[in-house]
Amino acid sequence: MNSQSLIMILQLIAGLVLLFFGGDWLVNGGVTLAHRFRISPLVIGMTIVAFGTSAPELLVSMTSAIKGISGIAMGNVLGSNIANIGLILGLTAMLCPIATNNRNIIANGVIMILVSLLLLLFSLNNIISRVEGIVMFFGLVMFTAVSIKRGRMSTGKNGYVENVENIERRNVENVNIGNTGNTEGIERSKNKNSSSEIHKKEMSVWAAILLVILSCLMLYLGAEFLVDGATSLAKALGVSNKVIGLTIVAIGTSLPELAASVAAALKKEMEISIGNIIGSNIFNILSVLGLSAFIRPIEFDFTQYRIDFMVMIAFATILVILIRPRKGQSLLGRAAGMLMFAAYAVYAWTLF
Repeated sequence: MNSQSLIMILQLIAGLVLLFFGGDWLVNGGVTLAHRFRISPLVIGMTIVAFGTSAPELLVSMTSAIKGISGIAMGNVLGSNIANIGLILGLTAMLCPIATNNRNIIANGVIMILVSLLLLLFSLNNIISRVEGIVMFFGLVMFTAVSIKRGRMSTGKNGYVENVENIERRNVENVNIGNTGNTEGIERSKNKNSSSEIHKKEMSVWAAILLVILSCLMLYLGAEFLVDGATSLAKALGVSNKVIGLTIVAIGTSLPELAASVAAALKKEMEISIGNIIGSNIFNILSVLGLSAFIRPIEFDFTQYRIDFMVMIAFATILVILIRPRKGQSLLGRAAGMLMFAAYAVYAWTLF
């Protein structure tokens, strides 16, 4: 191995490490700030966590667009969206089945499919123009505003943040159950103590802001290293920018989604886990490609990505079908996780 090859590999490794920790720290800081504004778990997953974990895709694609490497810019988004569902959510469901009764998840899943179809429509003429980029970014602003409005929060009696719908449901249950003796008091006391422990461990607002700034710097440097290393490696190995963007860069920039989704699932924060993936896929298209196209129109050969577009839309559709409510609850079990992971493995294998 010559020195040039070693430098390429070190660039890739350094970029992946910075992106992983940068995305993770951005999520931690962002979630803390979100709590201050009383945002529900699903909305946190769909916005703060999703946007934070998608920051690597944003910076990688914007950097690629500025440098005129449209193959990596487009391949990164398509590959990341496919990896988020097939690889990330598949692995997460295999480790810990994901269950939730939030009705908004299906609606957001349908939005993810519609956004994917919009990208397909804009791509048919082999270019995403500045105007189309502005349209996509405006769509993200509207989606975020509606999500926050639907996920409005209220403070419970114990001083911790709860969703309005959950509070109403709890009040109805309490009326129906009536006085259950000391058991209810013990449970309420446990919830209060648990809430107090969470707030004690939560960082201050200023610490969260500093963490967000530091993580953004790490993400910027990580994106620079990853794009430069991946491009150099592609040229050295004779591999196209399309394949590098759909695999190495896509999986690398999806590492924050993997870390966030697995951690959320293991902590039983199911809405954050699946909301992170759906929100990230929406963000990747509307913001990542939207802003990249605004900076510099993305020109590419649509015929080279036709199959990847179909795979992305198919994965999104299958996910919505799998998580459709059954007996009032959406469940993504281990079998479904294995199916999605196997499908992604087959897709990745066909690229080489």
